[in-house]
Amino acid sequence: KKFMSIWAETIALTYGLTNMTKVLVSRERPYLYGTGEGSADMEHKLEDDNQRSFFSGHTSLSAASWFMMASMYQDYHPESKLAPYIWATAYLVPAATGYYRYDAGKHFLSDVLIGYFIGRAIGVMVPRWHKKSSRVDVGLMLLPSGQPGVQLTYRY
Repeated sequence: KKFMSIWAETIALTYGLTNMTKVLVSRERPYLYGTGEGSADMEHKLEDDNQRSFFSGHTSLSAASWFMMASMYQDYHPESKLAPYIWATAYLVPAATGYYRYDAGKHFLSDVLIGYFIGRAIGVMVPRWHKKSSRVDVGLMLLPSGQPGVQLTYRY
């Protein structure tokens, strides 16, 4: 039960931050710049998410999920011999996700690198926030205009 709530919080925070950034930045996808072989056809150039390149949601969500799982596994099984393999998977799967998004022309290299590091940070931090010794509290709030926002508070 606790795992699922931490996972849901990790995904919600990553998804919210990713999509707010995509809307604010409105960066065009790389395939929109091409005109020759390898560029997108007109159908793809008219897709709704063409202004949502920065930063990679696939990469950030993959990194957040895998790093959260690795962090929690290490917390619950500190002596496990599987931990290095789980951490290696946590590093490699999001990196592969980012590479394939970059290779497909969906993102610039900076999009996948930022997505990777933001996802990694959230995936490691959310489980830490739930430890009894943590003094950080995270919550979702609605701003007066109805736009979602993220609130971080420090209790002392």
